[in-house]
Amino acid sequence: MKRQSPSAARSLNGLSVVVVEDETIIAMQLEDMLEDAGCRIVATAMRLRQAMALLDEDKAAGAAVLDVNLGDATVFPFAEGLQAAGIPIVFATGYGTAGVPDEWRRYPILQKPYTSAQIEAALLRVVFDERREDAGQVAAIRADRAD
Repeated sequence: MKRQSPSAARSLNGLSVVVVEDETIIAMQLEDMLEDAGCRIVATAMRLRQAMALLDEDKAAGAAVLDVNLGDATVFPFAEGLQAAGIPIVFATGYGTAGVPDEWRRYPILQKPYTSAQIEAALLRVVFDERREDAGQVAAIRADRAD
């Protein structure tokens, strides 16, 4: 898996997103929320094994929304692969920050149930605020906020 380059505009329109969620209804709702925000779902996995297989695929992802607990496993091995590829991550869990180890708390953590607005805000944060300064976008965004 490789990282999709974010658009120059501060928008989720066209952002390719990977979803990892073990509850079918929640996964479907999340996909709907993401599509309503203009995102494109590139892959959905319900188990860690399925998610890990995505790392070997030649798909570009601009971000990932990851359920922390996947039945009898956690999503962190997959998150490590995404982190190594530079793909921004948003965690979703019913336990809030308490369900996420300290080393992963630099990423947004959404407590279930979450809203569309919370998903959109978290994705905007990781895609634009935490990205590398390679195109000067972060500096421009920070300058806009100072106004």
